[in-house]
Amino acid sequence: VSVVMAGAGTGKSSLLVAKIIYASIEDPGSSILVVTFTKKAVAELQSRIIGNQNCLVSTFHSLFYRILRANGYKSFKFLENDNKKRSIIKKVLETEHLEEKLTVEMVEEALRKGNFADEDSQKAVEAYLEQLKSMRVLCFDSLQFFCKELLQMNPAVAIRVRSLYNYVMFDETQDMAKVQKEIIKLIWPADRIHNLLFVGDQRQSIYGFRGSDFGVMDELKEYYEAYSYSLTTNYRSTEAILGVANRVLPSSEALKSVKGKGEPVVFHAAENQKKEAEYIAEQIKLLHNCGMPLRDIVILFRAC
Repeated sequence: VSVVMAGAGTGKSSLLVAKIIYASIEDPGSSILVVTFTKKAVAELQSRIIGNQNCLVSTFHSLFYRILRANGYKSFKFLENDNKKRSIIKKVLETEHLEEKLTVEMVEEALRKGNFADEDSQKAVEAYLEQLKSMRVLCFDSLQFFCKELLQMNPAVAIRVRSLYNYVMFDETQDMAKVQKEIIKLIWPADRIHNLLFVGDQRQSIYGFRGSDFGVMDELKEYYEAYSYSLTTNYRSTEAILGVANRVLPSSEALKSVKGKGEPVVFHAAENQKKEAEYIAEQIKLLHNCGMPLRDIVILFRAC
């Protein structure tokens, strides 16, 4: 079992692809599972391993859905209408006499994050999940709960899933939620030998609103007594950019550039939003007048 701390721009995807190719060559016919978070990441990895029929690239939720459908949930319909989901939650709150303590939004947040702020939240989520079962429907956020419950109640399912894959790799581990970590431990317990690879960067954790916990990487490393490696050579940005990044997000493993010094980073503090926009527009005009095509200029911003 290995845990790789892969800093931004250090070739994380290339590492995964190289590992897939290596496993396919060294162990012909072996089955490989790669789990990531977004459909976009799945498509990118698939495009780089075209022709490898023994490798399944999946999101976490797609994997959970696959496991559920193979073990008693095949006839369940998928609830895609958010209004219908909220209506069910509202009814559950009324039935459980929790409508004065919790809002629909609070229950939705608990479902997304996979953990509970208090006993009332737990009671509401459990009642909601039971209601879904009685209706024989699934919603996106219920998949991880049902999958964990299935594995706890039927260990034979974990054995079957474990037997399907010789190599298992997890991408963007820093965005993993605790319930997802618990599912991994149920399928691949530490008292057995596994070919597991966890790749991520704690400094790039962005899904806290969905319950991600960047501390999961350290917990998994400790649980599996895993080997730990770090990728620190950045192939994307200049020394000037990385110098700022290393100061903003300090780490014992500072990123190093292969692209040279580059242009200095400009920091401009505007008095207000209007002056900020005016300054950006002026910089765009200046660059464009100096010959830079507008298509080569990008504005990144964080919206409130």
